[in-house]
Amino acid sequence: MDDGTYSNGVLKLCTDNFTLEQVQFLCNMLFNKYGIVCHPQRRMDTKWRLYIAAREMHKVRALVTPYLIPSMMYKVGL
Repeated sequence: MDDGTYSNGVLKLCTDNFTLEQVQFLCNMLFNKYGIVCHPQRRMDTKWRLYIAAREMHKVRALVTPYLIPSMMYKVGL
């Protein structure tokens, strides 16, 4: 539950050890399965994070909130 960061309405999942292709695959899966639009964001020369914009957070919250323990709600802005 703790491998990401939420700031200014934006969620970034720490996929730093994934390749660009793997992060793109995850983005495609999130869109195809849940309608969540996201994209890879370069962190360093070879590191990528999965970036979910604020306008998509209502979808993420609806999906994950039932499974979050109360102390982790801040990770999705609650």
